[in-house]
Amino acid sequence: ALFPFAKAHALENTSWQLSLTGFVVVSVGALYFILSRALKKQLSIGVVRCGQLAAFAFALCILAIALVSPLATWAHHSFAVHMTQHMLFILIVGVLLAYSAPGWMVLWLLPLRYRQRGRSVWRWLGNVFRFMSKPLVSWLVFATVIWLWHVPRFYVWA
Repeated sequence: ALFPFAKAHALENTSWQLSLTGFVVVSVGALYFILSRALKKQLSIGVVRCGQLAAFAFALCILAIALVSPLATWAHHSFAVHMTQHMLFILIVGVLLAYSAPGWMVLWLLPLRYRQRGRSVWRWLGNVFRFMSKPLVSWLVFATVIWLWHVPRFYVWA
């Protein structure tokens, strides 16, 4: 058996669950791909690189596995599986989503008044965003934050 603990806990429902969560994941994925192509054609702004598209698709696959597969059902019965879900979100999905979001798309999704104001600020933030959206950098920032969060003194202060 692939997951022997499933039998040990007598889980009856170990199939993929069609749910609102799954629908949202698929919808967000479709919206991303539609926007990336439509905005490129209509506005001639920015390009979503193949690596970004692949990272986004992989992040959505991992989300689907964590949220609508049998893993989601097992997570309600096993703390270890529940923590595995968290690690998938934090260590894989977050980094891939950060990498896959082109700055021009993020700016375009803002309301117009913020977009106009944001263009002047964007030049300065562009370098920061490009640096922070690199997978290794975003992972290191995450790891530092998680590590600091678990320092007892900081945890108690929070």
